[in-house]
Amino acid sequence: MQFRRSGQRDERRRRVLIDESTGDSGQVASSQPSSGDHSGYTESARLENQPRLTDLIPQQLRTWLLLVLLAAAAIYGLQQASSRLLTGSEEVVNRFGLDGPGTLAAWYSSGLLLVAAGGCLMVYLVRRHKVDDYRGHYRLWLWVSAWCLVASLETATEIHRSLQAAVMGLAVSLSAEELNWGWLIAVSLGGLVLGVRISIEVRKSYWTNCFWLPAVAAYLTVMLLAFDVSWIHHVVKAPLTGGLLLLIAHTALAGMVWMEARHVFRDAQGLIPAKKVKARSVSEPVEESPRQVPVASAPVFTDPEDKEYLLADDPVDQVVEENWLEATDDLEEQRIRRKQQRAERKRLRRQQRKDRRRRVA
Repeated sequence: MQFRRSGQRDERRRRVLIDESTGDSGQVASSQPSSGDHSGYTESARLENQPRLTDLIPQQLRTWLLLVLLAAAAIYGLQQASSRLLTGSEEVVNRFGLDGPGTLAAWYSSGLLLVAAGGCLMVYLVRRHKVDDYRGHYRLWLWVSAWCLVASLETATEIHRSLQAAVMGLAVSLSAEELNWGWLIAVSLGGLVLGVRISIEVRKSYWTNCFWLPAVAAYLTVMLLAFDVSWIHHVVKAPLTGGLLLLIAHTALAGMVWMEARHVFRDAQGLIPAKKVKARSVSEPVEESPRQVPVASAPVFTDPEDKEYLLADDPVDQVVEENWLEATDDLEEQRIRRKQQRAERKRLRRQQRKDRRRRVA
C-alpha cells in the first residue's frame, strides 16, 4: 500500500511539473513579438496615441502668464539694446534698431506674425464646425491668416519698396512719395476692415479682449504716427516710438489669436458655461393689463346732404360705415361711388325706422 501511495504521489508531481513547463513555454512564446507586429515600436508610437494639433493651444492660465512675461522680457531687451547701442557703428545700430528691415526686432515681429497666422488657422479649423454659423463667418480667420502672412513678409523685408521700384519703372506718372502714401492708405483701410470684423467676432471672450484692446490701441497709434498727426506727438512720449509700438501690437495680436483659439476649443468641448438667464421672481406680482374690448363707434357723416338723416339713436342701432371708396385716379368714378354710398345709407336708415315702428306697434 505504501508503494502504491508513493506512486500516485509521484504521478501527481509529474503532472504538475508538466503543466508548469507548458505554462512557461507559453509565456515565452507570448512575450515574443507577433508575426503581424514588425514595427519594433511600442503602443505609444501609434497614431491614436500621438499628440493632436489642438494640443498646441495653451490651456492653463499660468502658461499664458509665463508666455506674456517672456514676450515682455523680449520687448524690453530689444528696446534696451536699441537705446544702449545707439552711438555705435552703423552696422550695430542697423542690427539692433527697432525700425527698418533686417534688424533683430523686424525678425522678431515677423516671427510673431507667423505665429498669429498659425493661430488663425487653428481657430478656423475648429470654428468652421459651429452649427449656428449659417453665414460662414468663420472664413474671416482665413483672411486674417493671409493678412498676417503678408504683414510678416513685409515686416522682414519691406517688399513694398521693391514693388514701388517696379511700378516706377512702368509708364506711370507717380512719384515715390505718392506710392508710399498709397501703400500706407491701402494697409490702413484693410487693417480697419479686418479690425472691425475681429472685434465683432471676439466680443464674447473676456480673455481674448484683454489682448485685443491693447493691440487695437497700439495699431491705431502707429497709424496716427505714420500719417503724422500733430496732436499724437504730444500724447505719445519719446520712449514709445513707432517700432516699439509695433512690437507691442504684434505681440498682443499673436496673444489674441491664440487666446481666441483657446476660447473656441473650450466652447467646442462644452467647458464654457452658458450665460445665465435672469428668471422672474415668484414673489413679484405680475400686473395684468385689463382686457380692452373694441367698441364700434357710431358713424360720422360729414356730407352736408346727409344731415337730415342723422339719428340720435344708440350706437348699437347705428350702421357701421364701410369703406366702399377705393383709391382710384378717376374722379368721376369717385363721385359715382359716393352717390351709391349715400343711397345705401338712406336705404338702411329707412329699414331701421320700419323695424322700430314694427316693434312699437
